[in-house]
Amino acid sequence: MLLAAFLHVLAQDPVLQNAPHPSMLDWIYRDTERRWWVLQPSWLEGERAGLLGLEGQRALRQYLQMELQGNVAALANAEELLALPPLRLRYRLVLEGHDEVLLAGTDVVTLGRPSVFGDVRARAVVGGVSTEVAGGSSIADPSEAWLWSGRSLALELLPVPGLGWAAEVALVDCTASEPEAIRTGNHAVDGLQRLGQRLSEAGATLLLGGAAGPATLRLPGPDGQVLRLELELLAAPLLQAVDIGNQRVVLAAPTLTGTPEGALEAQRAAAAGYAWSAREGWVAFAGAGAADAAARVAALAQEKVRPLELRCTVSLLQARETRRLAELAGSVVRGRPVRAAAGAWTQALTRWDVEIAQEARIANPELEDLFAGCSFVLTPDLGSGGRPYADLELRWSALRLGATQELVLASARTTNDGSGVAQPAEHVLVEQPEQAQIVFQGRYAPGDDAALVLERQVHAFGAEPATLRVELALRLQP
Repeated sequence: MLLAAFLHVLAQDPVLQNAPHPSMLDWIYRDTERRWWVLQPSWLEGERAGLLGLEGQRALRQYLQMELQGNVAALANAEELLALPPLRLRYRLVLEGHDEVLLAGTDVVTLGRPSVFGDVRARAVVGGVSTEVAGGSSIADPSEAWLWSGRSLALELLPVPGLGWAAEVALVDCTASEPEAIRTGNHAVDGLQRLGQRLSEAGATLLLGGAAGPATLRLPGPDGQVLRLELELLAAPLLQAVDIGNQRVVLAAPTLTGTPEGALEAQRAAAAGYAWSAREGWVAFAGAGAADAAARVAALAQEKVRPLELRCTVSLLQARETRRLAELAGSVVRGRPVRAAAGAWTQALTRWDVEIAQEARIANPELEDLFAGCSFVLTPDLGSGGRPYADLELRWSALRLGATQELVLASARTTNDGSGVAQPAEHVLVEQPEQAQIVFQGRYAPGDDAALVLERQVHAFGAEPATLRVELALRLQP
């Protein structure tokens, strides 16, 4: 049965589409509950999908054709902005301390369309089983999935008029662990394997091109190592507001889409009677105040992507050594979440469901995904008076599988005449994982010249006491 399942799996082709490869199990015939441990690329969200897309371009063309009434020269000027020429991107991912280049290349990217670059592989696995009963029969049905390894980088570029490009990046580097047998203790369901991956994930929004130039981001790597991501746009001209004539100005400001400030500015412009906008990020202005209105929107877009210099390190201080767990450093866009994780996930058999129908019964094993390592979501921004702060949720966890408990779900049942056994007793094993966890959560405002230091005592599984230290520094770039 398992051979047939694997052949069925191999008929499905795993592909990288508009996001990095999953660092969790990638289910084939059911919705994947969780593709990554912390990553959430914003371009996958409904309200953000399709920025600068064809639908918005068609709507803008229809608006302009109606407003310009056949003015060929003005329409040609508008096409200059709608063309959105592709940009050349150079990228490099380096393992610091070893100067090992893990991923590198030069490619062409299109504004508003996520691009994915990677060196990955996927292995077909049985990620779990579900059971079925009917009448006097019962059977286990394997659930098929892909288990990925390798590294991939996904990136979406959006123009910031007159300044550069906001580049949202999502990076995954993971290695599948060797599977090991899970003892189920059940005669009817056996052969399960414990799956897992060692992973590094990171997602952030950077400012590229123009005065910003190339960008470098230091990210958490495996076993406390540091990955360095380098991005550079080659010969990329800035996008500006385009005066198409007849007191009309067209602007691309997709970074304001979905923001309260963008919505407020659109309302102000609409009330004045000289603006049109599309959800996809296009804005058009008409009338004597068109140029001033476009300049105000461009300035607002630039202010919303002001970069902050961020540095966050997580260390474990023990009696004999200090061990770095994770480090994140670089220039990131304010108001956009920075997500990172470094560690490993594995599975544990923590519960059983049961199925019964007339004369049949079967136990259904349920596996739980557990993570050990460091993960955090950090959103830097500016408060009153322009002072930087960060909303931080950081979790450190340690894990051990612990003991195994045997349960009797049902006793043996004899035949109606008592001459034999109709159904044997149902025995199962349940694993009892133990997890230690430390959480930092709150709004933190480091000083201008010094890092903010947070510490918590760690007592995990009877080991020597240790101190978990988080150092956070934020500085507004000039």
